[in-house]
Amino acid sequence: MSENAVEIIAKDSKLQKIIEKIIELRKKGEKYFEYYEVGIQPHEVSRYIRLLSRLGIIRVYEKTNKATRYTNAIPIEQIEIILKTARQYSKLLTKQKTPTKKKTTHASKPKYPVTIPEDLAVPEEIVNNLFTAIEGLEEQKEVVKTALMSPSPVHLLLIGPPATAKSLFLLDIYENVPGSMYILGSTSSKAGIRDMLLENRPTILLIDEIDKIDPREMDILLSIMESGLLVVTKGHFRATEKMWVKVFAACNDPTRITKALLSRFLPVEFPEYNDEQYKSVVVNVLTQREKVKKEIAELIAEELAKYTRDPRDAVNIGRMLKKVKDVEHAKRLIKILAPSIKKKYQLLKYGRMRY
Repeated sequence: MSENAVEIIAKDSKLQKIIEKIIELRKKGEKYFEYYEVGIQPHEVSRYIRLLSRLGIIRVYEKTNKATRYTNAIPIEQIEIILKTARQYSKLLTKQKTPTKKKTTHASKPKYPVTIPEDLAVPEEIVNNLFTAIEGLEEQKEVVKTALMSPSPVHLLLIGPPATAKSLFLLDIYENVPGSMYILGSTSSKAGIRDMLLENRPTILLIDEIDKIDPREMDILLSIMESGLLVVTKGHFRATEKMWVKVFAACNDPTRITKALLSRFLPVEFPEYNDEQYKSVVVNVLTQREKVKKEIAELIAEELAKYTRDPRDAVNIGRMLKKVKDVEHAKRLIKILAPSIKKKYQLLKYGRMRY
C-alpha cells in the first residue's frame, strides 16, 4: 500500500465514524458486531469491510449462513490512538488546503513539540524512606533519590557486578513509589513493554537486567526516553502517544546495550560489597523485609559471608528457615548448601566455577 494507514483514515471521514462506532461497541462489552451496527450501508460493505480488514483493524469473528460477524483485530487502546492520530492529521491537511496570506517564513513547528512536564517528582516524604534496608552505598542512594525528586524525566543506569544491590534499589522503588512499573529484561519483548506502558501509563519504568534484552527489542525505549513519545507500530499502522516517564535500569554488562540507548542514560556505578557491608545488608533485608528472626538473620549473614556476596542467597535461605527455631538445625542446613552457593557465586563473578 502506498499510503500510510493513518493517512488513509485521515482522508475518509466516514471511515473515522465507523472506527469510532467499533470502539464504542467494544467498550460497551459487545464481543462482535455486524456491518450495519457500525454505520456501514449494504452497498458499502465490500469497500469498508475489505478496507478495515486490510488495515488490520477488524477480523472475522464468526461466519454463518445468515450473517458474518466481526471483531477488533488489535487492542481497542491501539485503535483509539490510531483514530486520534488520524484526526489530528486530518486537521493538519485541512489547514494546508486553506489559502492563507503570505507571511514571513519561519521555522515550522514540530508536530509533537517536546514540552517537558513538571509533575514527575516523587514526594520527598516517600523518597526519604527508601533504601533503609540497604547498608552503605550512600553516594548511589543520593543520586537515585535526587533523580526521583526531579520534576523532569531523568534516566539512570545502575551498573555493577552481580549481587551489588542494584535489584534491591529497583524493587524498593517499585514497592514504595506509586506510579512505578517493574519489568525483568530477560523476559521482556518490545511488544510486551509497549502494551504494559499503554495499559499502566507509569511515571517510572524500572527495568532489571536490561542487558539481557535483545538489542532489536530496545528501540521501543529510544523515543520515549528522548522526547516522551511512545511509537506504536502494528501492521500498516504507525501512531504516537505522548508519555513522559523516568527510566531506571540495572545491568551487569553495559557493552550489551546499544550505543543509542546507552547515551540516553546517566550511569551510576555499584561496587561489590565488602565483608561487613554484606553482613549488614543481609541482616537488614531479612529482618525488615522478610520478617526473619534477628538471631537467624545474623547467623545466615555470618555464615554466607564466607562463601558469597549475593543477598539473594541469604533471602532464599531466610525464607526457608523462617519457621526453624533450632539454631543448630539452621547451621546444619547452611553447611549443606555452602559448597553449591560458593560455586554459584564463583560462576557469577568469574564466569566459571573454581574447584
